Amino acid sequence: MTGQALKNPHCADDFREWIRCMNSEGLKVVGLPDNAGWNYASNDQPINSDEIESSCRLEACSARK
Repeated sequence: MTGQALKNPHCADDFREWIRCMNSEGLKVVGLPDNAGWNYASNDQPINSDEIESSCRLEACSARK
């Protein structure tokens, strides 16, 4: 178990939500099986891919309600 997972018991769920959000916003990515990161699913990515990545990460990893 990684250090991040120990600090956040929802880490795997947050990661999957981050991937889902990026894909829904047009940034096509595929999560790695161990949730350690992701790869681009295609070479055709939106011009604002950095912004999408950041906003989706913030949304996915924000405090749970």
